Amino acid sequence: MSLPSRPNPVELRGDDMEKTLGLIQAHARGWDGSLDHSLIEVDGKPAVQRTLERLLETRGLSAAQCCLAVPDEGINDAFLPVSQATGVPLFRGATNDVALRLLQAADHFGATRILHVMGQHMFLLPELLERLMAIQDADDFDLVQAPVNFETHFTGIAVRVEALRRAREEILDLPEEARARLLVRPLSYIFNAPDRFRSFVLSPEALPRYADDELRRFRGLAEQMFVGTERSQSDAARAFQPGNFCAQRYVHVVRSLSASDVVLDAACGDGSGAERLAKHVRRVVGVDMDAQVIEKNRRERTSPRGNLAFERADVCRLPFPDGHFSAVVSLETIEHVEDPEAYCRELRRVLAPGGRLFCSTPQNLFGAIPINPWHLREYSVAEFRAILERHFDGVEIRGAVNGLLTDGEVGNNMIATATPRAKARAEGAKGGVRDPEFAPGSTGFAPLR
Repeated sequence: MSLPSRPNPVELRGDDMEKTLGLIQAHARGWDGSLDHSLIEVDGKPAVQRTLERLLETRGLSAAQCCLAVPDEGINDAFLPVSQATGVPLFRGATNDVALRLLQAADHFGATRILHVMGQHMFLLPELLERLMAIQDADDFDLVQAPVNFETHFTGIAVRVEALRRAREEILDLPEEARARLLVRPLSYIFNAPDRFRSFVLSPEALPRYADDELRRFRGLAEQMFVGTERSQSDAARAFQPGNFCAQRYVHVVRSLSASDVVLDAACGDGSGAERLAKHVRRVVGVDMDAQVIEKNRRERTSPRGNLAFERADVCRLPFPDGHFSAVVSLETIEHVEDPEAYCRELRRVLAPGGRLFCSTPQNLFGAIPINPWHLREYSVAEFRAILERHFDGVEIRGAVNGLLTDGEVGNNMIATATPRAKARAEGAKGGVRDPEFAPGSTGFAPLR
């Protein structure tokens, strides 16, 4: 696996490098209980080993100045062969308190700065890490990173240990729900608090550029990692743990719904989000293309109120009458569909007049060829807005960073709210696409009046 050659070196201060800890954050299981991507082999090596090898190419970092920081659980013995192969120590620390685990590692190694990288980011660019540290050295920033909507597999974050310690102290003073959520996202907390922490974000112009053939090659390698993960091992009980960024988007949506809403969860996946929605609204229908997923959801996802149903359906060919739902929730879906216009037309068609759309997707400045092989296309804010505004009115976009909403539109993810455009609805009413396998109204829910 080759990556772009190193440009002219940046200036790094020797004393700061001596106290820098290159830290790979990892866990053998993802937050939803599934096997973590970082342990999947890519061309004969675990992805996390490739990430470590790239990290060790950073000037001034030796294996003794790096660590694999994992929760102190037996399952993480899976990283021992990687530690032995690279000479990088395996550090075991706190489990659900990521902030504490990072601080424990920093204190153990006597570090004043952490160069933080996630285990699956095997396309890491050492020269980009060097640039982050040089900027931090020049002006003593608490945190320096690439833009949050830059492809995360290429970069990491430079954070001062004392800033992280101060952030954790602030988080511990928060109410329980916020505290649990933020202890697993301490760097996002720092980034989102510019009034208390000094952060610096590289400009898009300072980022590396790749030829399309390079991005396709990265995507092909990443396919081994992503496709190799057994998502069927997902533990439903962990679906809404604080670190599960995807699930947290449903938490944001719930706050905007009312008890009278009839909701479509379009591309509902394992149904955990639909199940959560059903606790707060009148009725929920979850649809997904995967017949096995739908059957599993019908067996395992329940609502004491009897207001939850699952149907197999294509989000671009929905088996529901026009105006059937007062709210449509479609999270992390548009990046998977071949025809985003058809997708938007169908979501618009099944929304009642005045209904609300909630739609989220990864945010990527350069998403035409995304690294994630499950994604056909990722979007910038401008691209996402342009698609939605062809079908909806009142489009509002909020950025999110690792599940936390930001004050503006920028994030590594984004969630949009909108209402169906009246004229567009009239066009859609001329005849929606139907799949004969799915009977309209099969959920037994009457259209809204």
